[in-house]
Formats: sequence, structure tokens, C-alpha cells
Amino acid sequence: MRVLTALLIAATASAAHAAGGSLTGLSETEARARLGAPNLERTEGAGALWTYRLEGCALLVFLRRGQDNVLKITGAEASPRKRGDPQPETAACIQAALARKAPSSR
Repeated sequence: MRVLTALLIAATASAAHAAGGSLTGLSETEARARLGAPNLERTEGAGALWTYRLEGCALLVFLRRGQDNVLKITGAEASPRKRGDPQPETAACIQAALARKAPSSR
């Protein structure tokens, strides 16, 4: 199971690098400050997967612990919230996640 998870994280992270560009390279602390706490966290070995459940999409954030022992985002990908829904754009899903965490302007 660990090998499968590691392969999935590595393959998806490299494919999602461009789509998750605005988040790529952020440390765990920076990511939590910008996105808030994820709805679901899974950590295995040097990798982690965070899921943010948003109104129109689910944002999957891929992280990897580097040689400096800091967990950093390697990519992100959007998925539909329900089976059969159209594939959301990753950039729009990232923006929705950032907007959800943004301070209100009252």
C-alpha cells in the first residue's frame, strides 16, 4: 500500500506541478496560512495528501518532505465533488480555496 501511495503521489505531483503552480513550493506552515486546515490529511512516509472540500470541487494538495525535513507542496489537482460531475479546472479550485480562507472585508 505504501509503495502504491508513493507512486501515486509522485506521478500526480509531477503532472499537477503546472496546475498547482501558485501553491507549489509553499511549506506546510505557509500552505496552512493561505488555505486553512484541510478537511482530510493523509501522511505516509515522506509524502502527504491534503484534501479541501469546496462547494464546486475537491482540491487535492500533494506534499513531500525534502532533505531539509520540511513538508512542501509539490502540486495540486482538482476533482469533482460528485461522481459524474464535470472535471473542474485546478486553477479555479485553487482560487476558491484561497478565497475561502481570505479575511472578510467588513
